Amino acid sequence: MKIAYLTDTYQPEVNGIVTSITNFTTRLAEAGNEVLIIAPKYNRKKDQPIPNITIKRYASFSFATNKNTHIAYPALLGIIRDLREFKADIVHVQTPMSIGVSGVIAARILGIKLVQTYHTYLPDFMVYVNPYNLLGVGKASELVTSSRVWKKIIESNAVEKFATFGGDTLKRSEVVRAINKQLRRTQKYRDGKTVSDRFAWDFTRILYGRSDIVFSPSIALAKLLTRHRVGVPSIDMSNGIEFHQFAKKKDYHIRNKMIYVGRLGLEKGVDVVVKAFAIAREKNPALRLDIFGEGPAKKELEVLIAKLGIGESVGFVGFVTRPTIKRALKQHDFFVTASTMETQGLVILEAMAAGLPVLGVDALAVPELVHDEQNGYLVKPRDPKEMAEAMLKLTESAARNKKFGQKSLEFAEVHDISNCVTKLESAYKKLLS
Repeated sequence: MKIAYLTDTYQPEVNGIVTSITNFTTRLAEAGNEVLIIAPKYNRKKDQPIPNITIKRYASFSFATNKNTHIAYPALLGIIRDLREFKADIVHVQTPMSIGVSGVIAARILGIKLVQTYHTYLPDFMVYVNPYNLLGVGKASELVTSSRVWKKIIESNAVEKFATFGGDTLKRSEVVRAINKQLRRTQKYRDGKTVSDRFAWDFTRILYGRSDIVFSPSIALAKLLTRHRVGVPSIDMSNGIEFHQFAKKKDYHIRNKMIYVGRLGLEKGVDVVVKAFAIAREKNPALRLDIFGEGPAKKELEVLIAKLGIGESVGFVGFVTRPTIKRALKQHDFFVTASTMETQGLVILEAMAAGLPVLGVDALAVPELVHDEQNGYLVKPRDPKEMAEAMLKLTESAARNKKFGQKSLEFAEVHDISNCVTKLESAYKKLLS
């Protein structure tokens, strides 16, 4: 098969979507499939030759507040040309931004089978990101309230401006026309959250409803898409992990150390983890929190940590390589996250693959991985006090932690990348037949 992956985030950026794309495309290519990856340019990043994989890069810009993330300028005609020359059997869109939207339109124009993966829960995500800026038509800014975001979109004709970058073909596209129509309908809803939620689901139906199949990383998200009338088959498809490449935890004696790995974004709720840690540390001063990752919320977190007076017990490790993370996981008692918008939670799966108990929140797809009192604890979202109590529980008993860790391994092995690639190839072939 010839499969084109279109994504607005790719190497050298490090996140769950990039990891998933790399894992899947590598194994698809090893199986003899031809893969085309269309992604943004990242400064002078040079791609190394990979058998059966071709990478096309498009000019992009970055945000003043986040230099690591690049958004490609819309290039519909170039993407149409690339897909036509590649003779793609399937277009697989990974993200709903400039390259992703252009990919959806290009696939419809060329009559190519279209698959999309719904990686990000848009209703929550849109509270934190101003789509006006993501489309490249406004100055990047800090977080704004959702009501102001949508008011700005509606009054500025953002999607129409986005369309002008792509020329007449993009402006005439059914996708862009549908988005503009829905934006105008949304004006009558004045409540901020109602507006953002409504627009997010309308946008989801418009964009993802153009697919032949929508994949989602979890069963919960697949059901959610069906419930919100996306209108095409929605199939749960785990992002997969390299289960056997993770060093497994064998020594469960209590070290009083917990670990967070991931992007330091406000949407990840790391501030809740920090507040919970401060509460738990009052009862157990030996506790330590290690934070692996970078992101725009780092400065705010540093201020919060200083305000709480826990700086000597919190370590910002920063960005490290994946092999380093794989080794570091097993040196901690448990993994902790307060994110409420995990569509699967790749970092959670990776912690489980290392044999760690996990502390998470009862939201979206997290309960599919974290089974309360089986391989860790689930607590209410944004409740530092309840999370602190669970932190203390996970430093009480080595025997209980070992039991949780063994369950984590059992649950994680199902998501081994080899199983996921087999399922993905089968879905592709069924679509083509």
